[in-house]
Amino acid sequence: MADTTAPNVTIKEEDVRKALKLAVRTHVRVSGIKNLHPQVIAKDLESIKRCGRIEDIIMSMEEIKKRWLGMGIVKSVKYNLEPTSEYDTNDVCVAIDLEESRPAKSVGVFTTDTSLPKVTLSLENVFGGRYSLKGNYIPPASHMHSISLSLLSNVPFIGQTAEYYIGRQTDSKTYHLANAEKVEEIRMTSTNQKPGMQTEVTVGLQKRLLVSKHDESIPDDCRADFSSTQKAYIRHSLHLSSVAYHGNPVLYNMYPLPIQGQQVSAISEFAGGSLGGDCSFAKSEVQATRFWPLGPFFSLQWSAKVAGIYPFFGSRIPLNDRLFLSNYHVRGFKSVGPSTMDIEGAERFAALGGNALWATSVNINFPFLFAPNNGIAAMHVFANAGNLRMINDFEAFRDGYKWLRQCACSIGAGIVVTRIPLFGDCPSGRFELNFCVPLGVDGSGNMVFRNGKRSLFDRFRFGLVWSSSVSS
Repeated sequence: MADTTAPNVTIKEEDVRKALKLAVRTHVRVSGIKNLHPQVIAKDLESIKRCGRIEDIIMSMEEIKKRWLGMGIVKSVKYNLEPTSEYDTNDVCVAIDLEESRPAKSVGVFTTDTSLPKVTLSLENVFGGRYSLKGNYIPPASHMHSISLSLLSNVPFIGQTAEYYIGRQTDSKTYHLANAEKVEEIRMTSTNQKPGMQTEVTVGLQKRLLVSKHDESIPDDCRADFSSTQKAYIRHSLHLSSVAYHGNPVLYNMYPLPIQGQQVSAISEFAGGSLGGDCSFAKSEVQATRFWPLGPFFSLQWSAKVAGIYPFFGSRIPLNDRLFLSNYHVRGFKSVGPSTMDIEGAERFAALGGNALWATSVNINFPFLFAPNNGIAAMHVFANAGNLRMINDFEAFRDGYKWLRQCACSIGAGIVVTRIPLFGDCPSGRFELNFCVPLGVDGSGNMVFRNGKRSLFDRFRFGLVWSSSVSS
């Protein structure tokens, strides 16, 4: 009688690694499509076909799965790799099973940063998932209604997705020479996503007006910004991420933020010139963060930001577009850099912005002491510094001593909120409740626990700090 006992097969980690490196020719089969327009997923399917190794297929599918779910065009995505009978031995078929999302409409009322109600109306994934429409309305602030309309296309001529926006809004300013800015804008944004990378290109035209309750205290060289101006611009942004998290679910619950890897965000903007408008300049901002694990419970985080603006054709840098540095990057400081207090006879503090800045921060992150498995918050200790200046010549830029001597510094500790009860993960990743102490250098070169105006430093501060947003 023949032996029907199945042989023992042992698959080692080395075998899995070799399998992932196998060179293959990729084919795709999709099931579950009923109403979804083929063009919506055509570019992603082509990118899968271009994968030359098993590990490339898996990485690409995981990124595409995440993107489709984020777009809201599907409820679920399942896939597996199958051999093919009619092709060569190195051919593999990626079988994808989708569960489509139906077109959806929603109406919501939210609260803005200034506590005004914001009404949102959206119509999502219509015409086979090709388009979504979204409208926003905010009641009058400074005698101006804020209203906008956005059309999101999943089948644009350029890029994977595109947004076409038209609207007007009023943005409130804090510790700024202006109290608010009124902006009427039309723009188009094209977005591309790849594993670990996202790029955006925006072309837009703005009509802007700064308003102030203190017209008598506006410096003469800034009065031009308090009249109606136009800005035509093109902006490119690049976001790279290769961060990793705790693989152990218990440790991840204690600290769900990155523990190793890096994130980089870079934004370049060109305004004016041949595009038109009332100002001509180039602006560049780069922000990077690096993580290192320190054993199972601690991690080291280093963040840095540099930015600059370069005017062209004798143009001045408008107040609307200047760089500002605040608590978002140097914890505790409401405002860093030039202000109206630098002007003789000024009585009111207001930030004037600058054209060059740097900021850096070092954090040690760890689970919440005495209650590490709370599922809501972790903790950290930190030291950070930064400086913002208005530079008029290259010699001032090279003055490294002044860059360091006049910088704002602080040290402290705080609680990092990562999840909100009933709502899940924080939309921007983290909120911080920090206790800070300022650091400075007195005239004798001694380290002292003070730095700048006391009224512009908050020892206790709650808010979003060192986020993925480059601009502060």
